[in-house]
Amino acid sequence: MVQCPTLHHTDFLPEYSGRTNNYISNPSGSGSGAKYQLYLNSTDLTRDVSSGIEVEFKTFKGNGTKEDPYLISRPGQLDSVRYYLDKHFKQIADLNLIDYSLGSGWNPIGDGENAFTGTYDGKNHKIINLSIDRPSENYTGLFGYINNSIVKNFALEIVNITGNEDVGGLVGSGEVGDIIRFYSRGNVTEK
Repeated sequence: MVQCPTLHHTDFLPEYSGRTNNYISNPSGSGSGAKYQLYLNSTDLTRDVSSGIEVEFKTFKGNGTKEDPYLISRPGQLDSVRYYLDKHFKQIADLNLIDYSLGSGWNPIGDGENAFTGTYDGKNHKIINLSIDRPSENYTGLFGYINNSIVKNFALEIVNITGNEDVGGLVGSGEVGDIIRFYSRGNVTEK
């Protein structure tokens, strides 16, 4: 059984929003076109799903290339960027990360060992309600660590971030990379 912390029901299965104890199992294939058995907490449902439902769990439209980037239209898709660190992404809608504000909040994309090396083009959209409370962790921001990447054309608003070292709104730290036409509004605190 594979726990499924990145599957946000409001993104992919709105009819199961608010349900608990859901998981995926029996993956076949890999990448964004993999198929899984999806098990939902049947005590919350009006129909029996104990045998599982086979779904094609395609997180993104697109192929992740420069010519055909993965399209980001929902917060769960943005959260899944961490599994495709060398791919190309285009945001096609404003995103609200309020559902990621509980506990430690947003888990930054990339770190010192596994940097984001792809491109992210926000296409002049916004990401709002970015909350991170990780006072003992380094590389804290929407992206924790970038290397040879391009991040451009979007805004972060209503930001509240606390980290240990290498803390920022957009990027905690990085090596070579370009940040183009971007702004952030809110609070960023390095402990």
